[in-house]
Amino acid sequence: MLTKKGEKEGNRERDNGGIGWSWKSCVNHGCTNKHPMPAPSKKMCRQYSVEYLSYGFIPTPHNETKPMCLICMDVLSNDSMKPCKLKIHLEKKHTREKDKPVEYFKKLRDDFQARKTVSQLFNNKVCKMSDGLLASYGISKIIAKTGKPHNVGETVILPAVSVIISSVMKQNASEITNSIPLSNSSVSRRIDEMAEDVEKQLIAHLQVKQFALQLDESTLRDNEAILLAYVRFNNNEGPKEEMIFARSLVTDTKDIFEKLNSLNKQLQGKDSDLISSKSAIAAFLRKLQLYKNNIRRRAFEQFPCLASVSSDLQDEDLALYVNVADIDISLQEPLIELQSDEIMRAKFKDGKYNVWKTNDVVTKYPLLWDKAQLYVISFPTSYLVESGFSRVSQLLSKARNRLDIVKRGDLRLSLTSMEPDIKKLAEQHQPQGSH
Repeated sequence: MLTKKGEKEGNRERDNGGIGWSWKSCVNHGCTNKHPMPAPSKKMCRQYSVEYLSYGFIPTPHNETKPMCLICMDVLSNDSMKPCKLKIHLEKKHTREKDKPVEYFKKLRDDFQARKTVSQLFNNKVCKMSDGLLASYGISKIIAKTGKPHNVGETVILPAVSVIISSVMKQNASEITNSIPLSNSSVSRRIDEMAEDVEKQLIAHLQVKQFALQLDESTLRDNEAILLAYVRFNNNEGPKEEMIFARSLVTDTKDIFEKLNSLNKQLQGKDSDLISSKSAIAAFLRKLQLYKNNIRRRAFEQFPCLASVSSDLQDEDLALYVNVADIDISLQEPLIELQSDEIMRAKFKDGKYNVWKTNDVVTKYPLLWDKAQLYVISFPTSYLVESGFSRVSQLLSKARNRLDIVKRGDLRLSLTSMEPDIKKLAEQHQPQGSH
């Protein structure tokens, strides 16, 4: 029997190079010597052979050292990777298939390898749901652009898509339509998300560009007033116009347009004639000069709203409404250079180009452009806010009298020329079916 002392010596000798050997005390009586014994050899791993297919076996997909039966899908041990054992399995468990030719088992193998795994099925489902989500955003944007009710997605669009897929494309329509969330609530969320994304893009532009601001208010249903604000700024393609916000007004507001409204009323009515209309216009033109002079000396009695913020007004805020001083000395030379620029003069005479909207002026005459761009981006008319109010009236039809036009994204999305980042928005959502 091997003593502890003998175990230590054996370990020591083994560590000194006796690799692959074990030590054992001699069993002969009276012998105290220890004799090396060969260590047991490592178990051999059998490999799959193509001939095993004739018995209906292929290597297991997740462990090729084990055979798998194509008929019952049983996985045998590596020890069974022998023709005799595989044949026994076939003859005992699958008596009807034991005499089938190898072509039969090749067909089973091909069908098995062509099958879709759970992972593949899940990935295909996720892919379809992701495409359906992108379609949901795209269709929701169309609904907002056309000013249609949000429930038109599930009541009109999806049924129409279903007819097209089944009748024209000869495919299963339900599998596709179920992957496109277009319920009333889904469309509302998509529109609000896209409007918020457009607003963020717009603010990012305004933070680095000069812009002009236009405000106007209008009274809607039930004497409710709404204020629309537009901005106009210059980009690489020329002046760009966007609605920046819409706000509800708690009380009626009065501004300079009241004076224009007053003139408009004088020009209307069955008792008005050319003489009275001419008198009203002449008086108004003289009043305009009076308003101009009063604004110049900060007398805002005719403009109560302007008077309420007079302490915040700077001289440059009134520059567009009063006489300006002579041209700055720093601009005189660049202006002469521009007047002598034959290319710019040719473009100006041609009439097809607004020289102040070309990149040439921006790069060649930056000082002039810094002053001129304020006039380029200024609003020439109020058609934008008028079209905005027209869209408000369209959105607030009898069928949609509960729509909160100020808080929801329908108005912004229907008026904007900017594109929301639909792909980014879709990636923020987990794929889900219609609900």
